[in-house]
Amino acid sequence: MRINKIAGIVLLFIGLFLSSCGKTISQFEQVNPVTQVSIKRIDSMPNLPKPFKIIDFNQLAKDYDAKVYDPDQTGKYWPLIWKDNSRKNFDQETF
Repeated sequence: MRINKIAGIVLLFIGLFLSSCGKTISQFEQVNPVTQVSIKRIDSMPNLPKPFKIIDFNQLAKDYDAKVYDPDQTGKYWPLIWKDNSRKNFDQETF
């Protein structure tokens, strides 16, 4: 009796699984998909701008940090960092 019950449950799950594999139309599926419209002015534009230059943001960030956190910079508003020994917020030297 117990084997028949387990077999029935297994068959039920297999039947549910197989019935869920059918093709159904989703509410998000488009019945009439939008087609691409060709515009002459847009088609005449190049795919890549000239001059094309890829910015190396990794190196740009490193150069920025090297300049901003350099206490030896000179200029009207330079250096942007300085040693702070006021120990206002917590008891250690900060910048």
